[in-house]
Amino acid sequence: MIQNVYPLNQETGLYWLYFVASEMQFYIFVLIPSVFFYQKKHLRLRVIGYQFFLIILSISYLFTMTVMNNFSTLLTVDIQNMFDELFRYPISTVGYYSFGVLLAIFYFEYS
Repeated sequence: MIQNVYPLNQETGLYWLYFVASEMQFYIFVLIPSVFFYQKKHLRLRVIGYQFFLIILSISYLFTMTVMNNFSTLLTVDIQNMFDELFRYPISTVGYYSFGVLLAIFYFEYS
């Protein structure tokens, strides 16, 4: 579960399965608390705020790493460590997961 937070210079076994570790961390730290707290009517706005906070955090991390490392903003991977710097850490992809949770909340609440 902590495979994706090791330093990049250490091989951790099946390193291409980084997304399994990320999914487990998202399930524990994003989905379960969101479902638990959303059931309480007075905490629903906090859950939505938490999801927006995670989305903004993810976007700011991606923007900062792109600017600091001079990565291309095109849809090409032209630098060898671009994938490791941008997508290996869970903070970069938690925004997508949180956006999915927000869409699910709005779908089930307002449909």
